[in-house]
Amino acid sequence: MEECFTESALRHGGDIYRNRVQLDFSVNINPLGMPGSAAAAFCGSVRKLSAYPDYEQEALRRLLAARCEFPEECIACGNGASELLQAALLALHPHSVLLPVPSFSGYRHALRGLSLLREDGIRIREFPLAESRGFALDASILETPPAELTILCAPNNPVGNIIDLNLLRALLDRCRRECAHLLLDICFLLLCADGEVLSRRILELARAYPELILVNALTKSHALPGLRVGWALCADSSIIRALRLMQPEWSLSVPGMETARAALTGDQEYLRRARELIRKERAYLVRGLTRLGFHCFPGEANFILFHAERELQEALLQRAVLIRRCEDYVGLDAHYYRIAVRRRSENRELLRILAEL
Repeated sequence: MEECFTESALRHGGDIYRNRVQLDFSVNINPLGMPGSAAAAFCGSVRKLSAYPDYEQEALRRLLAARCEFPEECIACGNGASELLQAALLALHPHSVLLPVPSFSGYRHALRGLSLLREDGIRIREFPLAESRGFALDASILETPPAELTILCAPNNPVGNIIDLNLLRALLDRCRRECAHLLLDICFLLLCADGEVLSRRILELARAYPELILVNALTKSHALPGLRVGWALCADSSIIRALRLMQPEWSLSVPGMETARAALTGDQEYLRRARELIRKERAYLVRGLTRLGFHCFPGEANFILFHAERELQEALLQRAVLIRRCEDYVGLDAHYYRIAVRRRSENRELLRILAEL
C-alpha cells in the first residue's frame, strides 16, 4: 500500500501543558528518573553558558566512539533522535520508503516534511503488521518490493516487540543487493531485558553493514526528554558527513553535551536496575490489566499496548491521569492504548483508578 501525505495533526504523549496531569503514563522514559550524575552535570554547566558549544562535539563523539567501538567520523550527535531522523532523511533523500505499521508517528512526520521538497513526493510503501501475530515483524516483509530506505524501530513503538536479528540481517543483505539503506531506531533498546546483549549484536551488524544507520538518544534510557541529545552511527562516513551538513551549526547546547557525557559515564548499575524494575513492573501491569478485561499485546519494552472496548483517555483525564490513545497510529483505532511502565506505587494507582471506571 502506497500513501500520499496530507496535512494532519502530530500527536505525542507527554502533553502536560494542555492537561491537568498528576500521573503521566503517556511517555515511556526510564522509571528511575534521570541519573544523579546527569543532574549534577547540568547544574554545573551553567557556568559555561557564556561560551559557544563545541561545533565539532569532539568530547561527546569521542566518548561514543569508545563505547560503541566506532570511528568518530562515523558518529553524528544532534538535538534528540527526531532531528537526526530528519537530517538522515535529508542526507539520503530517498524516492521510496518501506515503513511497517503501526509504528512511531514521528517517522511519518519527518517523511511528510521531506515529501514537500520533492515535486513528485515520496512513495511510501506501508507494510501492515498483523494483529493476529501480535504486530510482530516477520519474514513476509522480504517478499515486498524493495525501497531505497526501510525504517524500523527496535523495540517497535507502540507495541514493544523486538525484531529478530536474523530477519534484520536478511533485510540488510537485501539492502546491499539493492543499493538501499535501513534506518533502525534503538532509543528504547537498553531498557529491554536483554538490551545490553541486543545492543552489542546490533552494533556488530552496524560495523559490518554500511547500509545500516542507527539512531539512539538519552531521552528514554536516561529519562532526559527535555535535554534533547541523540546520536546516529553509520559505518559509511560519507552518510554521516552528509547528515551533519543537514543539521544546524550548533545542534547541541553546552548543557546538553556536558549532561550527556556525565549520563553515559556515571552510575554503571543505573540501567541494570532500571531493566530489573521494568521487568517486574511490566509483568505486574499486564496481570492487572488482564484481570480488568483488557487485552495486552506481548512486548519487552518499558511500555504496554492494550485494547479496551470502552473509552479510557478522557475518563482518566478526569482523574488527572494521562495515557496515550493510539488512533493516530496507522493500523490502530481509538480502542488501543499505550501506557508506560512506572514504579509500583504509580502502577498500583493506575490499576485502582481503572478498576473504578
